[in-house]
Amino acid sequence: MNELDSAAHRDLGAVVQAHWPNRSWKSIPLDGGMTNRNWRVTVKSDTRDTRDTERDFAVQLLLSTDLAARIGINRSTQAQVMPIVEELKLGPKLVAWRQDNPCALITDFIGDTSSCGPQDRPRVILSVAAALARLHGHTQKTTLHNYIADPFDGNEWLFRRVQKLVPQAARSFASALDLSRRCQRARGAFDACLLHSDLSVGNVLVSPSDVTLIDWEYAGGGDRYFDCGDFAEKWELSADEERQFVVAYSSGRDSLEYQLAALRMYRFHSRLREALWAVAASTTHFVDFDHIAYSRACAVRLDEIASSSAFEDSVTLMESSTEAKEVQCS
Repeated sequence: MNELDSAAHRDLGAVVQAHWPNRSWKSIPLDGGMTNRNWRVTVKSDTRDTRDTERDFAVQLLLSTDLAARIGINRSTQAQVMPIVEELKLGPKLVAWRQDNPCALITDFIGDTSSCGPQDRPRVILSVAAALARLHGHTQKTTLHNYIADPFDGNEWLFRRVQKLVPQAARSFASALDLSRRCQRARGAFDACLLHSDLSVGNVLVSPSDVTLIDWEYAGGGDRYFDCGDFAEKWELSADEERQFVVAYSSGRDSLEYQLAALRMYRFHSRLREALWAVAASTTHFVDFDHIAYSRACAVRLDEIASSSAFEDSVTLMESSTEAKEVQCS
């Protein structure tokens, strides 16, 4: 066990003993977490209870508030988001949140989940579309702010962080930021709603009957279609799957073709944010993960998206739509 792992286990023990004093417990490490560490913790019933019962929880060791802010996490916003998503039945039930040292989040453990196989993808795509439609529909015109939830302002913020933290890496992102600014002009004005903003495969828990979204650290106000593009990119949706998703998600505000174009455009921003974020995250030294290698892989994918006809056609369609709206309003 390396030094990071040893420190993590000590911190996990401190969290469990503080929340469940004098209880017996055991833990199993969970996959995932490029800036946090996760366990399934099984806690036995109170010693005064004669029944031999136990309950599972998910315990997540988190970056400190200061280090979290360095990579775009606003803990104040996260605290406000948790009861909203629990009420909407989109996220796990919050059990406790320790914001001192060690910082940790305790939620109900979501059991009966598995990796998504090919046979499950159609159901998962439709379920995530329905979940996002519910989230976005119930949180229109939100004022909750997070540093990088918005796809445009967020990437500009991250770029400035990279310039400060790892200046030698910033130069390689200049052209991508210029393209992002073109996309911002193409999208035009939009009403912000609450976004999850990190729909990686590990953050979508698949059960036989539903999906649950976890890790709401980056949630905040932004363009609804960014969540759609982020999911499409991180789950590597095909062109047919993109259309299935958009039909199931459809907000009713824009044409299906416009929504599909927005999703495809935001796949670029999803990968740009990951590339920038990984450079900034490499300075936290919280987990044993090669953030720089991940950033380079994201940059390769970013170039693939930017050079694709699907991306260019999508941005052009959105530019034309926005210009037409501006003419109508003038």
